[in-house]
Parts: sequence; structure tokens; C-alpha cells
Amino acid sequence: MLRFDRAAVDVARRLVELDGVPQHLEPQAFDLLAYLLNHRDRVIPKSELLDEVWGDQFVSESSLTTRIKEVRRAVGDDGTRQAVVRNYRGRGYRFVADVDGHVNVDVDDGVAGSADRPGAEPVVTALLGRTDEIAEVAELLDRSTVVTLTGPGGVGKTALALQVAAYVERRQAEGVAVLRLAPVTERPGVLDVLRRATGLSEVGTDESRLIAAVAELDVLLVVDNCEHLIDEVARLIDAIAAVGGPVRVLATSRERLGIRSEQVRPVLPLAPAAAAELLVVRARTLQPGWSADPAMVGRLVDLVDRLPLAIEMAAARLPSTGVDELSRLLDDRLDLLRSSDRTAEDRHRTLPAVIEWSQNLLRPDAGRLLADLSVFAGPVAAADIAAVVDVDVAELVTGPLADLVDHSLVVADTSHQPTSYHLLETIKACVADGRDPAVDEGHARHVAEAVRAADRGLRTPDEPVALLRLESLIPEIRIAHRWARLHDPGLAVAMSASLLHYAHERQWTEPVVWNRQLLDSLGDGDGVGDGDGGGDTDDGGGPGAAAASLAADASNRGDYDAAEALARPAIEDRDLFVAAFAHDTLANLGLYTGDLDAARHHAAAILDIADTTGDPTTWTIGVLNDVLACLYAGRTDLARQRFDEHVPPGPLSATCRAWLAYADGELLAVEGRGAAAIAALDEAIELAGSVRNHFIVSVATVSALATRSQRGDTEEALA
Repeated sequence: MLRFDRAAVDVARRLVELDGVPQHLEPQAFDLLAYLLNHRDRVIPKSELLDEVWGDQFVSESSLTTRIKEVRRAVGDDGTRQAVVRNYRGRGYRFVADVDGHVNVDVDDGVAGSADRPGAEPVVTALLGRTDEIAEVAELLDRSTVVTLTGPGGVGKTALALQVAAYVERRQAEGVAVLRLAPVTERPGVLDVLRRATGLSEVGTDESRLIAAVAELDVLLVVDNCEHLIDEVARLIDAIAAVGGPVRVLATSRERLGIRSEQVRPVLPLAPAAAAELLVVRARTLQPGWSADPAMVGRLVDLVDRLPLAIEMAAARLPSTGVDELSRLLDDRLDLLRSSDRTAEDRHRTLPAVIEWSQNLLRPDAGRLLADLSVFAGPVAAADIAAVVDVDVAELVTGPLADLVDHSLVVADTSHQPTSYHLLETIKACVADGRDPAVDEGHARHVAEAVRAADRGLRTPDEPVALLRLESLIPEIRIAHRWARLHDPGLAVAMSASLLHYAHERQWTEPVVWNRQLLDSLGDGDGVGDGDGGGDTDDGGGPGAAAASLAADASNRGDYDAAEALARPAIEDRDLFVAAFAHDTLANLGLYTGDLDAARHHAAAILDIADTTGDPTTWTIGVLNDVLACLYAGRTDLARQRFDEHVPPGPLSATCRAWLAYADGELLAVEGRGAAAIAALDEAIELAGSVRNHFIVSVATVSALATRSQRGDTEEALA
């Protein structure tokens, strides 16, 4: 039984039921219904129905109309509702009701809704994670004559368009016609496909007549894959829209049409949950019962940018390899993914083929930029791109970069300023081989300078701005430092020097690993402290900054001997910021081990460097070590005197003010002024929290806890 709407039909037994009640149909009327059912993928011309149902008998169209009315009566339809059999003016009839949950939208590789393409498949499978988008696009079609779905190759524009067509089909009296433009290689072919899809071949070759006739059709015209014929398609659709008829156009393209009547709707990669579900569903079609750790599934779909096509490709590999192994392979070789669908078009067989389709449409300057952009690890501002590829930023933004955004090859995030740009990982993997090696060096040097500038900003009241800048650069720092370690160790040392303050204050230990590798590559630390650490120089020289970083890490881990061995040579580094950092580690060692004279000695050296450099952060570190050394020695009066007599060399950052509030709180607590101590420590916590300095927040919170406990404020202490 074929079930639809309120009816059911058993073609073999020639039975029709409506709401479970058998209905009588004359033989020719049943034959007509059966023919419509069996060819529900298309509009059937009246002449074909007369030939197939009545054969050699000569009958008029009125006989056909009479039998159509009988069919509608038997299945609970009528000429007004047309929910089962629809009349397409001047073209014929089509069975339009959903049968057993299947929707009647053609998805063949050339023309849909055309009488000369009887092999079109009518079933579109449900799209995971696109329900809201289907409704949104349908709503846009209510308001706009032309809606264009844009997005990168493999994101699912065509599948979404077909689902939207199924969703809105009944709103259009004459249904849906689909134009597949991918096989069309020349502009004149667009008109041929349009004629066949709309059944308007009788219009002839007159373009203006065709445009007028299409505009008057109450049809949704799905125009798929426009980008390679964008100028011709845009001109044609703009002319159709200008007529102002009932026609609606839903286009899919990697580039917007650029016409006045167009409403653009970008199609984005799937949400994480939908992407994971798609991978599992596809894997289980190949291997029933397949399962994997959800976290690993999430990582795998993220590796392929949650693009439906890439997920399908990855799922096809899962029966022969596990999720973990496939993820490891794809970390470096996304180009390994291939489609297992033997019916897929060549441009969808591999990820490189998907990207190449778009690359071939680019101007040469945009093509070069696309490859060069693969050097960046994540989203970056146009100014950073311009600096690395050495072009004027205004020319970049309005020229090749805009071209790449328009072609859905670069993602532009305009939700905050400045706008950031990035490549999807799938695109990056396919274009990186074309990158000029000089771009890698330019990237590393630009990042090194940007980190240096951010480090200077962190030492001023502009710390919040500098903090945002540096944290946005962390993905770039990772790959720039790696390149420098391999190709320019001096540059790597300079970057390490600029990162000392941030990494220490934020307890970021990743640079410690880099600096250990750097020291190993330079010969186990030979030359440490030779005066060539050079955080402020281009060549870097000796590895003082790397040693200082490892010394602080060893101190934090309680390996005091290693910390001292690494820090002592680094205090001779010619970069005074590096030297001050190494002195700070040695001062901390004195505080930790009880060698308070050594702690004060190194605090004095730090204050001397602050006098030379005028750096408020260096001054703050010196004051903190000086006051704590006096305090731990039991010389509370001297600690207070030293705290009050030190004068900062300039405006202080929030971090510096937090450290001073912390030191004051420790002093006040020892002086027996508990309430004032808690107020100072709370101020330190608030200031540090404002710049996400969890290191200070932590130590100040411990001290506030101790002070509250000593005062007997048990409830507040437990809180």
C-alpha cells in the first residue's frame, strides 16, 4: 500500500482507500492515478497522460479533466486544495503528496522537474542540524524574490536548498524546478537548462520571452552551483526578478550573485552536536553498532571543520581504522580524505578537488594570498596579514582578501573590531603547499615584534588592551616560535624574552617546553649569560631568556639547585628585563629557603635595573621582594619603611598595583591590623581579577584566608 495524505493505494490490486474506506474508481481514472504515482518525480504533460492512459483512443482534454476530478474525489483532494494532484498551468499535472514520508524533489545531475528526465530521484534524506535554517530560508523566500545560499565547498548548500524546496513546495502553485549548473561549462548552456527545467522549451531561443515566461511561473526555481558562471547567472536572475512575477529563486553558490534583489544567507558548518551525530549515523550505515568515545568523535569532526562532506569522507574510513588513528592521520594530512560515493562528481571526490574548484575561479593575486594565509594558525586582523605578506592593508582588504571572503574561502568575523579573518583547516591543508617559504619567516618576525610590543604594554596601565592582544596571538606564537627554533634560534630567544613576564604572571608553562628544546638545540645551555641574550635585538644571541624561563619553572617545582644553576648566568644577560627576571627567581629562592640576605641582595639589583630602565613592573618586583624579605626576617618596621619610601618610576599596571596591595596586606596582617589587611588583600584580588591574573588572586586569597582565620572569622574563612 502506498500511503499519502488521507489515502492509501494498492496499485497491484487496483484498490483505493480514503480514511480506511474503499473508494470506487473507473478503470481509466485508476490508470491515471497509478501513472501519476509512478512518475511523481516530475510534471507530466497532458499529451503524455493522454497517450499513456488512453493509448490509441482519440479523446479530448476534457476527458482528462473529468478523470482528474474523479481521482481527486477518491483521494480526498479537490481543485482548490490540490494537495495530491496539482495542475501546472500550460505544462500538465503532477502527484505532489508525500508518499510514505518521502518528498517529491528531483535531485538528478542536470535538470529537475523536466519531462525529458524520467530518471530523477525523488527522495531527499533528512538533514541533521539544519531544521532552524530550513525554516529561516523559507521565511526569507516569503520576503525576497531571490535568496542565495553561500558557503565553502562541502558545507551542504545543495542539500539545504533541496530541503527548503521540499518544505516550501506547496506554497508555489507550480511547484519546484531545479537547475543543476555544475555540468554546464558555457554561458549559453544556462538558458538551455532553464528552458528544460521549467518546461518552456516552446518559447524558443528568444531570451526576453523566456525571462518573461519564467517570471510569470508560480514556481520555486532552485539554481544550484552558480559560482563558475556567476556573471551570466546573476544577469539572468536579475532580469527575471525585475519582471516582478510570482517566481521565487533559491540559488547556491560559493560566491554571492551581487544583484540588487538578492538576499544572501551564509551556510555555516554544522553545530558540534549535529556534526558528531552525522559521523555516527554515517559510520553505522557502514558498520552497524559502531560506537566511539564521544570526545574523540568531537575531535575528529572538529578536525574537518564540521563540514558535512568531509564528515561523510571521514566516516567512510572508520570501518578500516579507529577514530583515534584516523584523527592522528588527519592532524597533518587532511588531503587523505576521499569520497567513497562512486556517483559523486569529480569536484566532490577529494578535499583538494573541492578546494580546487574554487581556486580556479580566483584572480592570481587572490590565489597567492590564499596559499600565504595558510601560515596563520587562527583568526587574525587584516593589519597582521598585511604585515606578513608585505602589502598595503587598505589594498588588501578591498582587493584579494575581499575576493577570498566573497568566494567563501576565507571566514570573516565582523562581530567584533577589528574584523578577524581565518581559513578553515580543510582549506588550509589543501593550499599550504603553494605557500612561499619567505612568508613563514615574515610571520615569525612579525609575531616576535607583536609579542615584544604587547610585553611593553603589559607593563603599563594599558595592560588590559595589551593582554587581549597577546592572548589573541597565542596560536600564532606557537607556530612562530617553532619555526624560529628550527630556523632562527636567535629570534626564538628574543620571543622567549618577551614572553617571560606574561608566562610567569599567568603561570603559562608551555613556553618552558619550547625553551628546553631551544637550550638543547643550542648545546645544553652553552653560552648562557654570555651577554647576548638579547630580547631587544634581532639576532637574540645566547640563550639567557630560555635559561631564565627554565630557572623560574625549576623554582616553582622546588628544584632549587637547578633553578640557581640556570638563573645565575642569566642575571648577566644584556637584556635587562631578562636579567631582572633571573634576579627575581634568585630572590624567590632566598625567600623559600630562608636566605633572606640573598633575597634582599637580589631585590636591590632588581631596583637598580628599574632605575636604569624606568620600568614600573621591574620596580614593583624589586619592592615586593625587598618588603617580603624584611618581613620574613621579622623586621616589620623596616619592611613598612621600605614599602613607604619606594617611589614608582611611572604609572602602574593593574598587576603591579595588585602586587603592592598584596605586599601591604601581608604587612598589615603582621602589624596586627587585621581588618585593614583583609581590605588590602581583597583589593589585590579585585585588581588581579580584572586582568585575569589568577596567580595573584590565588596567593592573595590564601593570605586573606589565613588572616580571617587568625581573627576568628571562621564563617568567612570557610567561605
